[in-house]
Amino acid sequence: LLAQQATTGDKQALEALLTLTDTHPANEQLTFLLGNVYLELGRPSDALAWLLRTTRQAPQWGEAHYNLALAYWGQKRFGDARQHLEM
Repeated sequence: LLAQQATTGDKQALEALLTLTDTHPANEQLTFLLGNVYLELGRPSDALAWLLRTTRQAPQWGEAHYNLALAYWGQKRFGDARQHLEM
């Protein structure tokens, strides 16, 4: 529910997600969720930071690499995007 609210621009929901992530920094589900929220908000540079963190925490998580590729693509970093699509 927080993620849905955050993707609509609800700043309180986004802040709540950030607080949860600060409280549980090793939780790759939260870092992944936050990265996806930033993708939905059209903020690929913010998404990139969180999704990179997710792929470091869970290197075999294919969906995290795919979404990281989307963030790179949004920054026109096509080579980096391709690398994560091939993982």
